[in-house]
Amino acid sequence: EKKPCLAITSFDALAYDVPNGTALCAVDARHGAAYVRLYENFRPAGEAKFAAAEEFSALCEKYPVAAAYGAKGLKYLCNPAAEAKAKEAVFDTAALAPLYVRASQAEEGR
Repeated sequence: EKKPCLAITSFDALAYDVPNGTALCAVDARHGAAYVRLYENFRPAGEAKFAAAEEFSALCEKYPVAAAYGAKGLKYLCNPAAEAKAKEAVFDTAALAPLYVRASQAEEGR
């Protein structure tokens, strides 16, 4: 039996943790840098990208920030995102794909 699948990124989970779903969603990338994506009304308003420390600091001054520093808390944030996005569930697992914001350190060293 096929089961519905729903893709929820860390950015989605963070967006659903702010009252109006409008924030710069950021995941710690270490050394003051972050992986970021802007959300407006719970929807992505730009591409996910890597922001070095200086750029991240500038973005934090411009937008309200919903941030995650470590994956432990994200599993608790997924519930509101899953409930809100349930109508977007699909039965095709091939439609699910990871969101890679940046190549791994090993790939960058090639």
